Amino acid sequence: MTRGDKFIFVVVSLGKMATLKEVEDAKEGKTVADMTRAKQMKSIFRMITPYLNKLDIPMVAVNHIYMEQGMYPKAIISGGTGIYLSSDTIFVIGRQQEKDGTDLIGHNFIINVEKSRYTREKSKIPVTVKFEGGISRWSGLLDMALESGHVIKPSNGWYSRVDKSSGEIEAKKFRLKDTETRDFWQPILVDKTFHDFVADRYQVSNGEVITDDEVDAELAKVQQIESELDNEV
Repeated sequence: MTRGDKFIFVVVSLGKMATLKEVEDAKEGKTVADMTRAKQMKSIFRMITPYLNKLDIPMVAVNHIYMEQGMYPKAIISGGTGIYLSSDTIFVIGRQQEKDGTDLIGHNFIINVEKSRYTREKSKIPVTVKFEGGISRWSGLLDMALESGHVIKPSNGWYSRVDKSSGEIEAKKFRLKDTETRDFWQPILVDKTFHDFVADRYQVSNGEVITDDEVDAELAKVQQIESELDNEV
C-alpha cells in the first residue's frame, strides 16, 4: 500500500465477532455470557472513528438487530450504543417476497434509514432483487414518480407519463413490467423537476448556518463600534 491508495474496510459481521473472553470461556468449558462485550465494542469504535474520519476512510459494518419488548417493538442495533453513536449512517434492512402469481421470483428489500447525516431519517428505500436478472436498477422509481406526479395511473394496472412543464398526459399507456426499461425512464430521469423532488424528499439540507455576507456585516458592525469607542477616548 502506498500513499494515495484508496480502500474501504468491510466487516461481516460484528455480531459474529467473538471477544477474547468468549474464546477463553469456551476453551475452559464455561457457558456464562460475556457481559463486557458491549463495553469493548464501544471502546473499539471510540478509538477507530477519529482515525477513519481524519484519513477519510469509509467503513461498512454488517450487524445484527433484535426486537425490543412491547406492543410495537422496535429494531435495536446489537452491540450497545457505541456503534450507533459512531456511525454516520445506519440502515435496517427488511425483506418481502416478490411473486408472480404464486411463484416466488425474488425479494423486495426495504432499506429503512435509521440514522443518517445525509439522508432523511425514517425514509424507506425499496430495492428489488430477482432470481433472474439480479438487482433491478429501476427499484423504487415508480413509487417516487407517482408521488411526484411524473407518472399517473389512468386506469387499474396501467401507467402513463406526465409532462410536468405542460401538465400534458401522454396517450401511451404502460403495463407495470413495461415501465422497467430505459426508454420509459429516460425522459423522467433527465427532468430537473424530478431531480428536485427526489432531493427535497430524501436529502438532508446542507445549507450554510451563516453566510459570508452575514459574517462581513457583523465584522463591519464590530469595527464601527471600536472606531466610535476610540473617538470617545
